[in-house]
Amino acid sequence: MNLSGCPFMLPFIEVDLNVPPTIAQSRPGDGDPVVIETGSYTAFVIARDPDDTELSFFWEISGLGVQPDATPLQDGALLGSQLTIAADPDYDGRVLTVFVIDPQGATVQRSWPITVTGAP
Repeated sequence: MNLSGCPFMLPFIEVDLNVPPTIAQSRPGDGDPVVIETGSYTAFVIARDPDDTELSFFWEISGLGVQPDATPLQDGALLGSQLTIAADPDYDGRVLTVFVIDPQGATVQRSWPITVTGAP
């Protein structure tokens, strides 16, 4: 069967690619540790989504699970979240991780080791 010159064309299907969010700024910086000397330490992330969708933020401390006391931040198109951690010796040696997730499930995360040198 010879199909040369066949005018049949498949319909055009538009593919909407989801681009994951990015972390624009954080405290501590990427690769730096969380060092809590006395009192408390406030970590934060500022993120943006190239798809201009809402973002969800989840903070986790290794071995202790998700931390429920994070506070949202917003400045124009930038979204963020912050978490204040007390100088609790139980946090020493653990890892703080933030997960930034868009509605389609694309995720970016950043982690920092925690060092507690002082106690309240």
